[in-house]
Amino acid sequence: MFYYAEIDGEYRVIDTHSLATSSTNENYIAITEEQYTSGEIVGKYYNSFYGRFEIVDWMNYMGNSDFVTHYDTQMLLSTKIDNMQMEINSKADADHTHEGGGVPEHNHEEYALVAHTHSEYATVNELDVLMDTVNGKAAFDHTHDNYANSNHSHTEYAGVNHSHTEYMVLPTITSDDNGKVLMVVNGQWQAVTLNLLIDSNGTVSI
Repeated sequence: MFYYAEIDGEYRVIDTHSLATSSTNENYIAITEEQYTSGEIVGKYYNSFYGRFEIVDWMNYMGNSDFVTHYDTQMLLSTKIDNMQMEINSKADADHTHEGGGVPEHNHEEYALVAHTHSEYATVNELDVLMDTVNGKAAFDHTHDNYANSNHSHTEYAGVNHSHTEYMVLPTITSDDNGKVLMVVNGQWQAVTLNLLIDSNGTVSI
């Protein structure tokens, strides 16, 4: 079983429930079986900071930040106020000066002095060199009027599929020519069979 205390808009327990399944009702606070059985929490107020049910002493509650939680952090309002006051105390006054040193307990060591320099950065001469380099570059809208267009063609040159019919033409061969070699015979290329002769000295002749 699942046991819940039902609270109203002021966090006061108005009823308790025993359910067979868990509930996601935002006004239901999970409680123990003992709290449900005793019924003693009905009428009490739920303290979301401490997670407990309390009887509120309204005479003491009125204007007492120890009984109020901050809406965003859910910490006691008095603790939130104390933290804010500590943060305020660590800040410099709005009209502080630096004539005789900083306001107590604050400094600007992490920041540059008013009269600081950048000696490790670019010099005037380096900037001049950089400017000369920039001036030597083409403008972003420059054109190339003296050059060919991107879609130009070369009509006076040979086409992609041109041939050279007046140059060497190899003879037509078939599988019957397997093992033959290509040789010039009587000024013509021919596929011929080589008859190699090897004499007793190992000399090879055709």
